Amino acid sequence: MNNRNKKTNNMQELQYRILFVLFAVVVFRIGAHIPLPGIDLDQLSQLFQDNRNNAILGYFDMFTGGALSNMSLLSLGIMPYISASICMQFLSYSIPTLEDLRKHGGENGRQKINQYTRQLTLLISLIQGFGISKMIAANSMVIMSVYQFYFLTIISLSTGTMFMMWLGDQITRYGIGNGISILIFSGIVSRFPEAFGKLLSQARQGQTSYAVIAFVFALMVAVIVFIVYMERAQRQLTLTYPKRQQGARMTMQASSKLPLKINMVGIYPPIIAQTLIFFPASAIDFFALSEQYSLVRQLRFFVQPGEPLYMIIYVSLVMVFAYYLTALFHDSNDIAKHLKRQGALIGGIRPGHYTAQFIDTIMTKLTFFGGLYLAFVSILPDIVIRFLHIPLLFGGTSLLIAVVCVMDVMSQIQTYLLPGVQPALAGGPGSSKKKLKLLR
Repeated sequence: MNNRNKKTNNMQELQYRILFVLFAVVVFRIGAHIPLPGIDLDQLSQLFQDNRNNAILGYFDMFTGGALSNMSLLSLGIMPYISASICMQFLSYSIPTLEDLRKHGGENGRQKINQYTRQLTLLISLIQGFGISKMIAANSMVIMSVYQFYFLTIISLSTGTMFMMWLGDQITRYGIGNGISILIFSGIVSRFPEAFGKLLSQARQGQTSYAVIAFVFALMVAVIVFIVYMERAQRQLTLTYPKRQQGARMTMQASSKLPLKINMVGIYPPIIAQTLIFFPASAIDFFALSEQYSLVRQLRFFVQPGEPLYMIIYVSLVMVFAYYLTALFHDSNDIAKHLKRQGALIGGIRPGHYTAQFIDTIMTKLTFFGGLYLAFVSILPDIVIRFLHIPLLFGGTSLLIAVVCVMDVMSQIQTYLLPGVQPALAGGPGSSKKKLKLLR
C-alpha cells in the first residue's frame, strides 16, 4: 500500500512538472514573436527573404526557434549562455582557482562558478546585441533615433537572454529534464511544420515528387534510430574485486561492469565546430557591411554548408574537439585512482598507471568512432542536399540535439514510473545539478 501511494504521488508530481514545462515553452514561443521596438518589419521580412539561403542566419535562427528572423526580444536566444557555459567548462579545468572551486568548493564553489557563468553570459549578450543593432542600422531598417535604437536594442536583447537563462533554470528545477535543452528542442521542433508545409507546397507545384518526400521521412527515421543506437552504445569493462577478510568472515570475489560510452562528450563537438566556422563570417555580416569586405565575403562562400571545404574543416574540428573534450572531462588517471581506492581490477591488469593506460587506449578507440558518428550525422543532410539535390526537413545538428533532449526527458520520466523510487531531478534535494546537461 505504501509503494502504491508513493507511485500515485510520483504520477501526480510528474503531471504537474509536465504542465509546467508546457507552460514555460508557451511563454518562450510567445516571447519569440514580440518584435524589438523601432524596426521596420516590412524591410526586415524582405532582408531575411533575400538571405533565405544564408546558412549562417539559418544556423542562429534554428537555435532561437525563429526569434532571430522575427527580430524579437529573444533574438539572441540561449546561445550566449551556451557559449559562456562552454567557456567556463574549459576554464574550470585550466585555471587553478576555478579548478579548486570545481573539485573542492562543494555547493558554494558550484554557485560561484554559476555566478561567473551568468556574468559572462551578460557580457556576451551585450556584445552580440550591439552587433545585431549595428546590422539592423546598416540595412536602414530603423524608424527612430539611431542612438536611442542602439540603447533599446542592446538592453532588450540582453534582457531577453537573461530571461531565457532564468526560464531554463525554472524548467530544470520544476519541470522535467534540463531546461536549456528543452528550450533549444522546442525552438528546433517549432520549425518543422513550416519546413514540412514548404515541402508539400513544392510537391503540389511539381518542383518535387511525393516519392522524394517519402524518402526524406524514411531518411529522417533512419537517422533518429541511428542516433538512439549510438547514444546507447557502450563498451563495458569487467571489474573484479578480490576476496577480502572482514573479521572472521571471508567475502567472496565479486564483479561488476565499468560502462564507457562510444560518445562520451555528447553534442558539444558539433556545436563548437559550427560556432567556430560561422562566428567569423557572422562578425563580418554584423560589423562590416561595406563593399571593401567583398573578398572576405567571397571566402565566406566556401565555408557554407554543403561546400567541400566546409565539410573538411567541420569534420576535422569535430574530431579534434571530441578527443580534446574526452581527455578534459574523462581523465583516465582519475578513473584508475578511483578504481584503486575501491580495490577493483580490470582483467588482471595492475592497478594505477597500467590501468590508466589501458582505459586511455579504450577511450581513444571509442572516441574515434564517437567523433565519426557525430560528424556523419551532422553533415549527412549537407551531403544529401548537395549530391542528391533533395530538400530535407532537418539539419544534422538540430536533429541530434532534438533526439538527445527527448532521450534525456524520457529517462527522467522513467524514474517516476519505477515503483518505490523517489526521483531527484536537477534542482531538488540530493541532486547534482549541471547547468548545461547537453552531454547526455
